[in-house]
Amino acid sequence: MAPSILANPGTDEENLRVLTAGWIDTMTFWVNGSRIHLDRPDPECTLLEYLRSIGLTGTKLGCAEGGCGACTVVVSSFNHARNKVEYSLSSV
Repeated sequence: MAPSILANPGTDEENLRVLTAGWIDTMTFWVNGSRIHLDRPDPECTLLEYLRSIGLTGTKLGCAEGGCGACTVVVSSFNHARNKVEYSLSSV
């Protein structure tokens, strides 16, 4: 049996509280230059579903596995040390 990360395993509810004590339930990100802030986002909502729900219908669901490229989006971040935006591609 694998060792527990909990010092004193208790009920599932107590364990969940211990494991998620430092977590936050908000999400902030940018879409096409606009800041999006979500309080308590639905953990079952995919990025694809969210983008389409706000009217951005260019991203499509193709194979549902990320293999065909229909659901590809650009994920970028600003690297302050290099003073430039860095990009990667991701399937949603």
